[in-house]
Amino acid sequence: MYLRKNRLFLNYRFTTLSYALLINAILAAGVSAFIWQRRHIPGAKYIALLMVAMAEVSFAYVLENAALILNLKVFWTKVSYLGLFPATVLLFLFILDYTGREKWMTRSNVILVWIIPAITILLAATNEWHHLVWSSVIYTPDSGLNLAIYNHGIWFWIAMSYVYMLVGATVIMFVQAIFRYRKVYRLQSIALLATLIVIMTGDITYVAGLIPVPGLDPTPFT
Repeated sequence: MYLRKNRLFLNYRFTTLSYALLINAILAAGVSAFIWQRRHIPGAKYIALLMVAMAEVSFAYVLENAALILNLKVFWTKVSYLGLFPATVLLFLFILDYTGREKWMTRSNVILVWIIPAITILLAATNEWHHLVWSSVIYTPDSGLNLAIYNHGIWFWIAMSYVYMLVGATVIMFVQAIFRYRKVYRLQSIALLATLIVIMTGDITYVAGLIPVPGLDPTPFT
């Protein structure tokens, strides 16, 4: 048993990036717990669940970054998709609730917005059969950050187009809220919109390949 555990440990090497991601996961989980205590406030429960999703993504990224075997890296990236794509839906549901659009949140509409993320998670889990999410993965163990470069397949771009569509709708509703609410809520809406812009800037620079360090995804930090 000891040898088995020791062999498993040898498959991982934690870097500075790994520890930074771990701190990020802990902070996201703490924020989620804090917000959940105030879940009666409009939109709060969705933000709490969003932070749970991002804590899951960050923790999966910890193990993906630390893994020294390509198959392990791909496995933990698949695990990260369990939080990564649902996060956008939770953000969209948050803005609907936050801006008083509860009537839009019918069971059929909620199911509808979850379809693409659910398909994406399923395709990621079975990517070896079709390569629709990642066409190839290149491991660069010589880099100090122990990164892997994911070359994306056609479904990834379909899924990201859907993500950006939801984000675009979210931005529009935020802008409407800025002009619609009283000063105190207007300032909150501006702050939330600015936060969303920062998040999406990190995501877009990664997806577009504009990050100076290939394979480094800043999204969990933003």
